[in-house]
Amino acid sequence: MNQRTQIDKTGKDFWKQAGDRAVSLLFPRVCPLCGRILPTAPNNLLTSENNPYICRDCYRELHFPAEPLCLLCSRPIQDETKEYCRDCAATVHHFDQGKALLMHDEAAKKILYDLKYYNRRDNALMLAREAADRLEGWLLKIKPDVIIPVPLHKKRQLERGYNQAQLLSCRLSEILSSRKIHIPVDSRFLVRIKKTSAQKQLQSAQRRDNIKGAFEISYREDPGKYTNCSVLLVDDIYTTGTTLSECAQVLKEAGAGKVFFLTFSIG
Repeated sequence: MNQRTQIDKTGKDFWKQAGDRAVSLLFPRVCPLCGRILPTAPNNLLTSENNPYICRDCYRELHFPAEPLCLLCSRPIQDETKEYCRDCAATVHHFDQGKALLMHDEAAKKILYDLKYYNRRDNALMLAREAADRLEGWLLKIKPDVIIPVPLHKKRQLERGYNQAQLLSCRLSEILSSRKIHIPVDSRFLVRIKKTSAQKQLQSAQRRDNIKGAFEISYREDPGKYTNCSVLLVDDIYTTGTTLSECAQVLKEAGAGKVFFLTFSIG
């Protein structure tokens, strides 16, 4: 790197840091659970030792899936002699394996609900940072070539203004890149063509009927783009896995080799 390039880089870094400081003063980060203003970290927030997007007291309110876990969906199971939860043992899923970050209790519900409906986008950073910390080893093992967020129907995304799964995907990719793990996000390849009813209101069989035929590969994309590739689907909540399974089926029909998933809570 020559002297001129070094000077330009130093200048850019200075103004970026100054901009970050100004933004933090005008729009301070707040804890996603208690709402208290979080301290400004002097170092890079993406690589700081502790998760800087939640206060330490509220961090203790988070509950992570504990062993033994279902080998397919990572839901906790009571009988350690079993390999699969009751749902996965009785259902054919099209994904290969998945992980969930949090149990879907009151703390997780608040964080995800505020992200989804109240524009609390910093919550995505908190969740993605924690997922990177806890699941980095698993991600290195499965080696996904691409992250694909579960898409919203275009009308629903227009109403909400953003897709929370896409936001979570991008934040996760950004944090992993800061650790030299580069997994790009593709939010255009898979599209939702059917505006479905809310899955949470339906029983298991109704969920499958509701989501059937809801996704397809975008006609603007090369359908063989991810042939024999490893794909990581990202969504916010795992309940029965019907949405993720439907997405995985469409991706595998388009040639994907393996389809894994990551959700940020599991019920």
